[in-house]
Amino acid sequence: MVDSSIFDEIPEEISAQLVSFSEATDDVEQLVKKISNFSNDSNTEISDLDTIKTDLSLCYAFNALFFMYLRCNGVETQSHPIMQELVRSLFSYLLYLFFHDNGQYPYDVFHH
Repeated sequence: MVDSSIFDEIPEEISAQLVSFSEATDDVEQLVKKISNFSNDSNTEISDLDTIKTDLSLCYAFNALFFMYLRCNGVETQSHPIMQELVRSLFSYLLYLFFHDNGQYPYDVFHH
């Protein structure tokens, strides 16, 4: 009797996509480690605006990855709190861009 695994029943094209997704996840993990090490390096001088841009970009990226994880697991995301987080992080990034490009605080964005 041959032992079979649940993985033996997965079609080859799906298995290849899962391997590719797993490798991409590993690449993201390595990139996050590099960014973390870079930002924690005391010899590195990064401006406050660059730090904000990096943090906001990572925030959006992690939320987007979690969104994809939920979708891959069949979770309905339209009413899930991750949607609010994606909007919040994108809005914050757009505020950063506005502030960076114009050199002033976007007061009118909050007070219509």
